[in-house]
Amino acid sequence: MHFANRSPDPVTKVSAHFLINADVGGERESAVPIISFGYLAPCSEVTINRNDLKSWDTKREIPYGDRTRIGIMALVFTDSSGKEWVRTPWSLDNDVSVLPGITRIKHLGTKPLVTMRSISPCGVAVSP
Repeated sequence: MHFANRSPDPVTKVSAHFLINADVGGERESAVPIISFGYLAPCSEVTINRNDLKSWDTKREIPYGDRTRIGIMALVFTDSSGKEWVRTPWSLDNDVSVLPGITRIKHLGTKPLVTMRSISPCGVAVSP
């Protein structure tokens, strides 16, 4: 999964909401692991892969099976003006209630973004 902040302003309180579907022992299981990151730098990108999720799932609460599908459900963040946003594959919204209620949510904690890279082009900074 690939995330980018193309703004010259940082975003904070970042959390990635994944959707995992797996066939485990002939039964289908789903889970929504959430990984929080304190900060995504201006003009930067990060990639999170399946192995990252597995290594962060220290309690082994996420289903993995013969046919495991992992997708991004949403990225929630706060912009430099203090406004909370939800980026889904289909929209950008400032109303977090757009996230569907799913019962198997697993908070995997706050993780460091060691693979953050600079990108360009970048937008224009927001004036206070």
